Amino acid sequence: MSDLPHVNEPNLVPWGRAVFCASCAQRLLPVYLGFCRRDEVAPEFADWLHMAWEVLAGREQLSKAELEEHDREALDAVPSGGGPGVQDTALAVVQVLRELLQTWPGKVTGCGKRLVREIETYLVHELSVSIEDVSEHALVREEMDRQERDLKELASVGEPPSEQRGALVDLFRERATREGLAFLVRED
Repeated sequence: MSDLPHVNEPNLVPWGRAVFCASCAQRLLPVYLGFCRRDEVAPEFADWLHMAWEVLAGREQLSKAELEEHDREALDAVPSGGGPGVQDTALAVVQVLRELLQTWPGKVTGCGKRLVREIETYLVHELSVSIEDVSEHALVREEMDRQERDLKELASVGEPPSEQRGALVDLFRERATREGLAFLVRED
């Protein structure tokens, strides 16, 4: 399976790290929402992700204590089951919250790896693509290219002025929504 060999970890400012992770979580979100509909579960992680986007855009202000509370609630709510992609979506949202708190010790590309892993799992189990061939499949390559694009754009933006954040966040959010992995949604 892929390890994102061509995606370099750029030196992003904290805002850029959080936007990258939010974009990855947004692309995974259709999987989680399908689980919520199927199992009649409240879409808490969608709500936390929406809140994170609003904080990143500067439209919502939360104290560190409020963010820490959301982080604890989200970590406690990570489902142990639900099918492929559900836990990875939840963990991606947790990483977004931790990026907002600037307490995530790992690489930002870990969030992207969750996304690629879900695509690879889908290819192997649903489309019977061999493990040896999965990393070169078009769906995997396209996602890796999207991540590379996002990382480069965020690195070039740096720390945007507050008056530009809303428009930039909207651009990344809308694009990630369009690129959402709806084909991974299982309705059974």
